[in-house]
Amino acid sequence: MILVLGVWTFLRALLGRSTAVTLENIALRHQLMVLQRSLPRSRLRRQDRIFWVCLARLWANWRPSLVIVQPATVVAWHRQGFRLYWRWKSRLRSPGRPPIDLEIRTLIRRMARENPAWVGAGFRPNSASSAMKSPPSPSPSTGPAYLLRGRDAIYGAHFQRRVERMGIRQVVIAPRAP
Repeated sequence: MILVLGVWTFLRALLGRSTAVTLENIALRHQLMVLQRSLPRSRLRRQDRIFWVCLARLWANWRPSLVIVQPATVVAWHRQGFRLYWRWKSRLRSPGRPPIDLEIRTLIRRMARENPAWVGAGFRPNSASSAMKSPPSPSPSTGPAYLLRGRDAIYGAHFQRRVERMGIRQVVIAPRAP
């Protein structure tokens, strides 16, 4: 109950007209706490640094109240936190899709075994295609039988001879056909 009352009082003072005074009191109390817990040299913890970075973003006039470190140090902490955030955000992850669970893979294989017409008809869910063993595709023993081409000048005599040597029959489209 005391904690709730303390938080309520803090929020009321923070949102009221005495916001700057409240923030200054919080900053000074924090510095006293750091100086009391320290040995001969004051050591700041990560929580202390985060506190000052957040306070600097909330309170415009924070620099004169800071005694234990220089204001440029707080700005440097903020920049370092920004760099750490973006390094974490852009970290390398494993490429591609996440692996499919073994349970789902066995279900897909069982469905493909029980329904061979699905695989023959080309039914293959995108996320599960790697889980299914696809039958080997027959490689063509001969090239295409026909070549449908336009009447453009790029299909010169050299091209036509090469296509004929490959055993492909050329079908030329009608003039001015799309």
